[in-house]
Amino acid sequence: PMSAILALQLFLRDRPLDARCALICHSSVILNTMYKTAGLISLILMILIMTAIAWLAANILSLLLVKINQHLQSGSTLGLFWAAAWLPVVLPLLTLLTLLMISLGKMWGLIDDHCLSHALHHPHFCFFHLSPANFSWIHGVFLIMTAFASAVIVSRLIQFNKQRLEAKQILNLSGNNQLLTRFENNELVAFTLGVSKPKIFVSDAIANQLSKREQRIIIAHEASHIRNKDALKNYLLDFLLVFHINPANLKNDIRLMMEVKADKQLTDKFNRLEVAQLLIKLARFKFKHKLAMNFTGSQVENRINELLTPTIDFKHHLVLKVLAYGLFLITPVL
Repeated sequence: PMSAILALQLFLRDRPLDARCALICHSSVILNTMYKTAGLISLILMILIMTAIAWLAANILSLLLVKINQHLQSGSTLGLFWAAAWLPVVLPLLTLLTLLMISLGKMWGLIDDHCLSHALHHPHFCFFHLSPANFSWIHGVFLIMTAFASAVIVSRLIQFNKQRLEAKQILNLSGNNQLLTRFENNELVAFTLGVSKPKIFVSDAIANQLSKREQRIIIAHEASHIRNKDALKNYLLDFLLVFHINPANLKNDIRLMMEVKADKQLTDKFNRLEVAQLLIKLARFKFKHKLAMNFTGSQVENRINELLTPTIDFKHHLVLKVLAYGLFLITPVL
């Protein structure tokens, strides 16, 4: 703004008085608009940077929570894994909403306006006193990181949408009211797919090559996924992991626990050993789709170990859960 004012003074030096007054008034309006625009851009950039920092912190907390949960003496809990899955989504959103409420609260008179008590170049979140902040190279680094992370997230969202459309096409192959669908395939494949109305898909090879009891075990396992709403949870999980820096470990942990829970529900009607033997028999056959709950889709060796020598329980660690979910509220305040 100072350089613009000096340039304007040089331009007006030899102009008539009326022309000077008109140009000065017009120029002041333009400068004021430019100043406010720069302030608005500065505010938006600061909010983006703070949200990106919250997203990065949430990913670090998520990784720590997964590590803690994996080393619990009484076994990992599914609830804590889900808390870790939600962290990189909820914390940045809460941070963004908190910053917006601070800005809007000042403008609406709900929060005391203290902007004038410090220098206006100081970064502050206010839509009323818009002033350009002095950005350093650190801000530039965070902006580049934010742009890169945004590009990765958009790319993953596109891939997720592609998987969703493929799942919809598979579901359209079955009848509207059919819970169990057989399809032509020479491999021993069975899976559950669908969000609102999940369905069980079984290949012809299973019907032709396996005994009736083995077929009942497979169908009972997939039916457990439907009762547990695992297809819906898996769909939600894949969406949440779009926002994770390192989603692979967390996805494997949650999928393993969903499969272990379904396997354990089978032991009420079938022998543990015969379920484990069937898993070994079908281990090399997999239906490769991220949104499908495949009978042998996740860590077969670990599932067999859990069937024969159980270590995972599904008890609720209340203290750790309170601490985990408390992070959602504490981080924006900090």
